[in-house]
Amino acid sequence: MKHCNPLPPGDPRVGEAICYPRPPCGRDPWQLSSAGVEAFCDLPGGTAIPGGPRVIGKGHAGVVLAALTIWGPAAVKVLRLDSKRESLEWEARLQSEASRAGAAPRVYAWSDWFMVSELVEGPRLGDLRDPRGLPSGPVVESLKAARALDAAGILHHEIHRPWENVILTGSAAVIVDYESAGRGCGNVAKILSGLAAADPRLAALIPRVRGLLRSYKRSGCPRSLYEELESIVAGALGKKG
Repeated sequence: MKHCNPLPPGDPRVGEAICYPRPPCGRDPWQLSSAGVEAFCDLPGGTAIPGGPRVIGKGHAGVVLAALTIWGPAAVKVLRLDSKRESLEWEARLQSEASRAGAAPRVYAWSDWFMVSELVEGPRLGDLRDPRGLPSGPVVESLKAARALDAAGILHHEIHRPWENVILTGSAAVIVDYESAGRGCGNVAKILSGLAAADPRLAALIPRVRGLLRSYKRSGCPRSLYEELESIVAGALGKKG
């Protein structure tokens, strides 16, 4: 993490963020300290929280803060007070499983209202969109991450919109945001469909592999069919990227 203006857990601005959007609340910021968080970051250029630090982002269910922890830089997701969800436990457990499968950032700690996980820095897949097509390397790595989820029996219901959900870390890809994930397989078909919307080569390939994708899902996502599919996709993309 290049820039972090550190704030201690007891800073009033941290309280504004962990109680968003209706501070104050009964959440104890020092509970995060006992979970390994040493300081929160006010990020230059981050998403603004009224009265609080600038954060990594905020969504329908949570606010994601950058933090310094005993494990190093981390992302701390805090459940919004106005969220329809009651707990982050399910998301944390699924992401932990996905991490063990090699498809997600590690999860360090969680409770009902927060989750501390590895901060993965790198371009999002959406940063690589190009009218000429997507680089082949990131596409194949994204498919491998989706395959890892399939092998773990975790279905990411937002992966058909992969642009913000896939982060490239050097030679690999990880998938984030397990808020709506569940059990099952079929991620490879979902992500390939999403990628095809931005790459004419993949769009032209979909009719050719539709039967293979159908067989892959109906058969419980076996490795052999995935390997066949990956080979076809890599061949269609050639050496670009």
